[in-house]
Amino acid sequence: EAAALPMAATAAYGNNTISSPHMALHTLNSNSTEGGTMVVANPQLPSPPTLSNIEEIADIVAAVQMQQRDTLSMFVSQNDCAYLKALLALFPSAEGKDDYRALATLAACVKTILLLNEPS
Repeated sequence: EAAALPMAATAAYGNNTISSPHMALHTLNSNSTEGGTMVVANPQLPSPPTLSNIEEIADIVAAVQMQQRDTLSMFVSQNDCAYLKALLALFPSAEGKDDYRALATLAACVKTILLLNEPS
């Protein structure tokens, strides 16, 4: 129900509150690595998505914690799912370049986004 989402997203994490009319995800704390796993305090996705930053997007999406899923869902659902559509628009470009790594990364990224609301 992307149409029911408010244009301004607000989320609270501990003492930090995120509120933005244009972008729901902001990094309030620095990212860290714990045991070789990237831990994202409050993820910020690069915009617009491109083939050159798809690895970074995939890393951020894969590192999203359970409590951050709603914020990420709201961000990719804004403006009639514009961010998700921009990711999907990268597939033909990657196919044209025979960039199989980018295709696999895109597929994994889109799959993770589509399954954000699945319990795990």
